Amino acid sequence: MKSPLRKQIFRPMALLLTLTVVLFTGISTWSTVRHRDEQIHRHMQAVTDALSSTSYPLTRDVVRRIGALVGGDLVVLNRRGERTESTRDVSDDLLQELRAFAHPSEDGRSAAVHSTVWNSRRYLVSVIPRPYGPRPGTLFVLLPRSDPASLLLQSLLPPLAVALPMLILALAAAGTVSDRIARRIDQVRGLFRRLAAGDFRPVAVSGRDDEIRDLVRSANDLSIQLRTLQQNLSAAERLQLLGQLSGGLAHQLRNSIAGARLAIQLHQRHCRQADDMTDTAIAQLNLTEEQVLAVISLNPDAPASEPESCRLKELIQEVCGLLRPLCAHWKTRLTIQADDRLQVLLRSRPSVKGALLNVVQNAVESAGVGGDVVVRTEEDEDGIAIRVLDSGPGFPDSASVLTEPFRTTRPDGIGLGLTIARHAVRQESGRLVIGRHAGRTSVTLMFPKHTEPALSTG
Repeated sequence: MKSPLRKQIFRPMALLLTLTVVLFTGISTWSTVRHRDEQIHRHMQAVTDALSSTSYPLTRDVVRRIGALVGGDLVVLNRRGERTESTRDVSDDLLQELRAFAHPSEDGRSAAVHSTVWNSRRYLVSVIPRPYGPRPGTLFVLLPRSDPASLLLQSLLPPLAVALPMLILALAAAGTVSDRIARRIDQVRGLFRRLAAGDFRPVAVSGRDDEIRDLVRSANDLSIQLRTLQQNLSAAERLQLLGQLSGGLAHQLRNSIAGARLAIQLHQRHCRQADDMTDTAIAQLNLTEEQVLAVISLNPDAPASEPESCRLKELIQEVCGLLRPLCAHWKTRLTIQADDRLQVLLRSRPSVKGALLNVVQNAVESAGVGGDVVVRTEEDEDGIAIRVLDSGPGFPDSASVLTEPFRTTRPDGIGLGLTIARHAVRQESGRLVIGRHAGRTSVTLMFPKHTEPALSTG
């Protein structure tokens, strides 16, 4: 059977508080009753000691004065057991009981203390022998004792008057604390239920800075990590599917391109004269073939090769050479600013070439008619980079969205250019950086530095 957390917290606290109040009240009442009883016994002892040392005659006036002074009643019996003086009328039953108490000790002065009931009230009785003087006999001092029930009630009321309100307040506080803790635990439980259901939105962190708040923070961190993992897995699945589909399609396209190129080359041999149109057609076929090879690079099952040295300027010149017809069509000024000495180790040169081809082609199309595109190499402490700058308007969306498959800002685009570029650069342990630089749109392919002998320029 399920036991709610608030009950697990409240019940022990309520039981402990109630037990504390009961013990406090009981001990306080017992202490009060005992103190009152000891107090009346001490008072009786003091009265007894004082009257035992006196020898003046106990006349009616003296007896009444002493009774009023000690707060009780006095009864005087002669040696024959007859009442001679008293503060009040005494019944025969009390006289008979007092005679039974009258048994002096050996020295004739010490007194015994007894208990009796007179007129439905309890009394302490002290017996004081008076063997000397003109009127020898026995003096009885009767001090009233409180009724046990009334004494208990009187002793119980003060601690209860304090303890009960405190108990109510403590129980209310315990209930409030348990409810607050339970609500915060419910918040954490709801967060984990949402995580289990696939909802990775974080919740607002509230309440005191304690362990529960730390748990909420940790759960929020977990939700962010799970959301990132889900996005990465989804992107990986889409990329894998795209690579598998593109493999077969690219194979057919390459065969078609090879057939078209062969036909154009046979036509050139048959005509035996230069034809700018056929040269442009062959250049366009070469560009299309490189683009197909770039799509093939998305296949995750492609075998990895050993890293080989690559001069970045040669790679940039090859890519820009493929795009010269496109630049002529758009009247775009394409400028290369590359250092001959810069080299990197590449595991897949065709993949990086296809990535750079897509980036530069996107830049040419983004710059528009009469635009300006610059491809240059850079080197700093972070690595070696190829930066592509264009005079276009830039990207309206965030870079993380644009690198996802089939995300594009152009109505005639398919949204694979930056996806191919990011995938190729990541395979080389690099990164793709998108942003603005010097007022231009910037796409940077960043590669790590290597110090292997293969990169020697000697």
